[in-house]
This record gives sequence, C-alpha cells and structure tokens, in this order.
Amino acid sequence: ATGGGAVLRAENVRALRRSGLVFFLDRPLDLLQPTGDRPLSSSRAALEALYSIRRPAYLAAADAVIENGGSIEAAVERIMSSL
Repeated sequence: ATGGGAVLRAENVRALRRSGLVFFLDRPLDLLQPTGDRPLSSSRAALEALYSIRRPAYLAAADAVIENGGSIEAAVERIMSSL
C-alpha cells in the first residue's frame, strides 16, 4: 500500500512495478467518505476533486483493476483470482 498520490510520479510507478504487481482497488466515489484526518479529502468537494485527478493515474499505473464496491474479503478474493 502506498499513499494516494504515489502514482502521480513516474519514478514511483517504475519502482512499484520493479517490486511486483500494481493493483488498483477501484472503489466507487459514492462509497468514499470525507475524513477530517486526511486534509486533502476532508470534504466531499475535495474528495471528488482528488478522485477526478487521481483516478486516471491509478488506472494507468495498474497491472490489474480490482472492483472494490463491497467488503475487503471480496476484494482480496478478486485479487487472488486475478493472479
């Protein structure tokens, strides 16, 4: 796991790919919640702005996109079955 902005820098993406597979856990925006302890996503508007900016970078960096609209267990099963 990395910080949310890690894939915004090409050198980070190269390092991630050298280390293994890169999975993007694609959670729908309506399931994401703003949180006060994450300054860049502390409001719905800020979260929506980050999502629109970062999602294309996540998609471009990913070896596999894992739909993540449910439980963590379901996401893990999707990851395992993609290997």
